Formats: sequence, structure tokens, C-alpha cells
Amino acid sequence: MLPRRGRMAGAVLRLEHEPGTLVYACSEVEGAPNQRLFFELYADRAAFEAHGRQPHVQHFLSESKKHAEKTEIDHLRPYVGKYPSGAA
Repeated sequence: MLPRRGRMAGAVLRLEHEPGTLVYACSEVEGAPNQRLFFELYADRAAFEAHGRQPHVQHFLSESKKHAEKTEIDHLRPYVGKYPSGAA
């Protein structure tokens, strides 16, 4: 089995072929070795929903329930800033 970072890198490579996935980043939190922060940016709600239907995402969500203390999902609306082209 790949180390944790290797598994995440493999998962991110699959995302390169998902239309509408503009940003997908996983970060470690300093001082909290078991905490991860995912930042995802999609072209629109349809792209987000399509991402959630992918088999690898369904597998990740199923497996993460075994290990995650909690999960929070906040839906943000970009209105000012520097974003990749295609961001709503």
C-alpha cells in the first residue's frame, strides 16, 4: 500500500481528467498531525455534483468515514480575488 501522501497524489492525478474541477488541494494542518484541509474549486455546481458521483470519490468518502472524526463542507461563492479561468 502506498504511503498516505502517495495515495493522495494518485487520487489528485485522476482529478486532472474531471472537467470542471479547477482546484483540488489537500493540506496538512501545522500542529494538528491528524487533520487535513481540502480546498476544492469547481466551475459550477454541476461540476461539483459530477465530481461527487465519481467512483473514486465515493470510495474515498466511504473509507474516510472509518478514520475521520468529523467532516465539514462549506460551499463558498467567489466574488473577488484571483481565481483560475473558468471559476464562477
